[in-house]
Amino acid sequence: MRHTFGTERVGLMGIDELRALMGHETIQMTLRYSKVTSRRAEEVAQRAFEKIPNYRQ
Repeated sequence: MRHTFGTERVGLMGIDELRALMGHETIQMTLRYSKVTSRRAEEVAQRAFEKIPNYRQ
């Protein structure tokens, strides 16, 4: 459950916030949960595009 929590939250909050929630002493330990999947990359790109004025798919 701990791994699932870390993996699912890594993109939803700041990495330092996640580090504190998980109780890691170093950011390097928290960064182990940072995995970029194609689905995640697409979500991030879509949010970036939505911030562009007059952007339409």
